[in-house]
Amino acid sequence: MKKTYFMKHFDQTVQFLMYSFLMEILSLMLQLLIFFMNKLILGAKISSLVNLVNQGISYLSIGSSLFKNIAMFLFILTGLIVMRELYFRLRYDSLKNLVLSIRGTTKLRRFLRHIEFLKDSEGKKSKEDIIISNYNKVIRKIVLDVDNEELLLYIKLPKEHQAQKMLKDMVSEIKEEISNAYPEYLISIFERQGNSLWLKGTRK
Repeated sequence: MKKTYFMKHFDQTVQFLMYSFLMEILSLMLQLLIFFMNKLILGAKISSLVNLVNQGISYLSIGSSLFKNIAMFLFILTGLIVMRELYFRLRYDSLKNLVLSIRGTTKLRRFLRHIEFLKDSEGKKSKEDIIISNYNKVIRKIVLDVDNEELLLYIKLPKEHQAQKMLKDMVSEIKEEISNAYPEYLISIFERQGNSLWLKGTRK
């Protein structure tokens, strides 16, 4: 089995969008700082201070423009990725299935996530928490893709044995959760390919 376009770009799209907003916020913060520095210049009487502030403003303006350009680039890149997926869904599938894929992926990640607790008095992670942390890293990369013909679930197996065991203990619950959420699909058993697990569902 191969990853679909949605599977390859889902997390990437979310990350690009988040970084785009972060860059925009940083740009706005620098603009706000420039605004207050301009106010400072108006009240300053020492020419050396005015020159120093003006120099600072010029550097901040460059930084603000840079962050804004990065934000714009990432936003456009996100838009192009989304447009490709929308085009495919509109022509060959349906937008409803895109929504189901996003919602299903989000719900599964939330359902399978384990809460980490710091048990060490010094704030260090216990061995159990390290295992849970490795498990959660994998859970954050689970992707479910639903279309008119089939349903595909992709899970990358963790490298650590204990984290892998944790995941395999959840296999039956994952299958049951998907079967209940998508009763119109006939769900097969999990199939391992290399370092990943796949679950396939065929429309009844």
